[in-house]
Amino acid sequence: MNTARTMSLSDVCYINMGQSPSSSSYNNVRIGIPFFQGNADFGEIHPKVRYWCNQPIKKAKANDILISVRAPIGDINIANEECCIGRGLAALTIKENIGTYKYLFYALKNKVNALISIGKGSTFKAVNKNDLEDICIIVPSKKEQIHIVIVLDMINKLIFSQKNQINHLNLLVKSRFIEMFGDPKVNIMGWRKSKFGEVGQFIGGYAFKSIDYTEKGVRLVKIANVNKDYLDWMDVDYLPFDYLNKYSSFSLQYGDVVMAMTRPIIKSLSAVKMAKVSNSDVPCLLNQRVGKFVFFNDIISIYFIELCKFSFFKEAVVTHSINSLQPNISSEQVESIEIPIPPLSLQNQFAEFVQQVDKSKFVMQKGLEKLEITYKALMQQYFG
Repeated sequence: MNTARTMSLSDVCYINMGQSPSSSSYNNVRIGIPFFQGNADFGEIHPKVRYWCNQPIKKAKANDILISVRAPIGDINIANEECCIGRGLAALTIKENIGTYKYLFYALKNKVNALISIGKGSTFKAVNKNDLEDICIIVPSKKEQIHIVIVLDMINKLIFSQKNQINHLNLLVKSRFIEMFGDPKVNIMGWRKSKFGEVGQFIGGYAFKSIDYTEKGVRLVKIANVNKDYLDWMDVDYLPFDYLNKYSSFSLQYGDVVMAMTRPIIKSLSAVKMAKVSNSDVPCLLNQRVGKFVFFNDIISIYFIELCKFSFFKEAVVTHSINSLQPNISSEQVESIEIPIPPLSLQNQFAEFVQQVDKSKFVMQKGLEKLEITYKALMQQYFG
């Protein structure tokens, strides 16, 4: 890395800002070339084709870096064929004398926060061509770039493999659920149905005040912390430790199931923002607009969590929360959702199966965490 230089993107690559073609020119019947509007079309590395365009205005070439420039900023993919790009994207073509496209891909992944910080706009943040041109990256020799890419590709391949194994275990659980209970939307096995409020409660959190936040203390579970299946602590606020006793009814325990009551759907994943509280999450407190499920004798949490991963529950949540610019759902609306209630003995059999699968997932998750820590350390080492 001794020969590395710091260079602006304007010196490293050619920047081609996207422009949306006429709506009459794109289709879903494979006429023309692939058309990518924004990050909604992105995959793990390469975009996934949903539409084609027969009158493209702006094109990207194979191996161009595609970067999302608006709502949200910074997501990155690599074009694997010629394609049309809409105004939500820019295409970056590495200059041949500078380096390799895959190195640029990794270098830009390290600049996502910098891009987000310079975004402009009151409703939707966006960056323009000048903003991109001014971004600086470290550019070592081509030989060093190739070495860096080989190392990062290897780590990414291992991360992808580990994620894939975890996904297979999740599919195994879903398959077992259908085998034992059937699709809950169809309810072909004829289980009795009850409103959730008849077999449990959904209790909203407390309106803690931001003036009470501390630098360290008990973590507060807000809307932003509730992801699909887990609590995300990237953005965290703390409250004093004595609040655990003062607001004990809002203290979460291992195994609790929570759901966001504002913006309850993750559109990109077509999933409800629900999470099970893990051992590493506690102690924590429940904030307003996040609710906790409480289960009575006829239903257990493991059955309910898997039940809610099916489309019927998401559709019910969407139906109740759609009549608003800012989607919201109330405790009463959640408790009004009808769910099938199979015998408790079957639910317990299913829970035993899930607990065995979870042991394997735990081991894999720990391995994944180590790989991701290694990846972050290497990114820091190579790109600062």
